[in-house]
Amino acid sequence: MRVNPDGLVRRSATVDHRYAWSLNLSRWQSALASVSPVGTSEIEMRFDSSPMVQTTDVDEASDILRRVYIPTVIVPIGPKRLNLRLNAAQLPALTAGYVHFGTDVIAAAKDVSDYYVNMPLSGAVMTRWADGQSETITTGSAAVFTPGTPAAITWPDDCGQLCIKVTQQTMHPELEALLNRPARKAVTFARHLNLT
Repeated sequence: MRVNPDGLVRRSATVDHRYAWSLNLSRWQSALASVSPVGTSEIEMRFDSSPMVQTTDVDEASDILRRVYIPTVIVPIGPKRLNLRLNAAQLPALTAGYVHFGTDVIAAAKDVSDYYVNMPLSGAVMTRWADGQSETITTGSAAVFTPGTPAAITWPDDCGQLCIKVTQQTMHPELEALLNRPARKAVTFARHLNLT
């Protein structure tokens, strides 16, 4: 097995696939960790070539999140008016963007059909999954959502997040390439990822 400078794993006939998979995860963790120390305004600037969407309407905000990421029910719970700012880039393998609500909200997603990684750039969020597990996610860490895991996020007004979406159609062939065989079930990741 060879690991190229680009981080891609090249397999040989004697590859240990668990090792190859961990190398690939390490590459993603390194890439994500390199983003976490960046300030909120710097992240927003990195998406300048993508249009910024801003709205104060809850229904419009839900529709925007549905079109870019996932169907989401937004319930404002803070004293301020909702002020969604979303700046995202849709790339061939993933969608990445900056999301900030401008007030405390609960954002709930029941139909989680793809993979999502949310990294707070400021503040902290509390994520509760439908099975009862909950995690507090702060800067230097990320919440990971896999298909079939509905969740609700308590998202305070001081928190902006870098949100990444990877479709099952992208993840599944990657897994099969690493295993060098058909994958029989979806990939499941730990829900809390330490980026430090």
